[in-house]
Amino acid sequence: MGIKIKIEIFGALMKPKGQDNFEYETENTLISEILAELKYRKEHVKYIIASVNGQTVQHVERVNDGDLLRLTTLVGGG
Repeated sequence: MGIKIKIEIFGALMKPKGQDNFEYETENTLISEILAELKYRKEHVKYIIASVNGQTVQHVERVNDGDLLRLTTLVGGG
């Protein structure tokens, strides 16, 4: 049985489904697996910052049913 999470995408990241805010059903709970499901390329994933319910987390962390997963990228400059 899968889980349902809310995903919010910020910045220049690709917007799956053409939206930056959507509900997502998945069998996977690892953030890295969810990123793969969303079709983010492996070489880009290392630049994606994930947070779950407001806490910045590593891609090896898991999400639970009802969680809010926010995805963004580092902004460079100097």
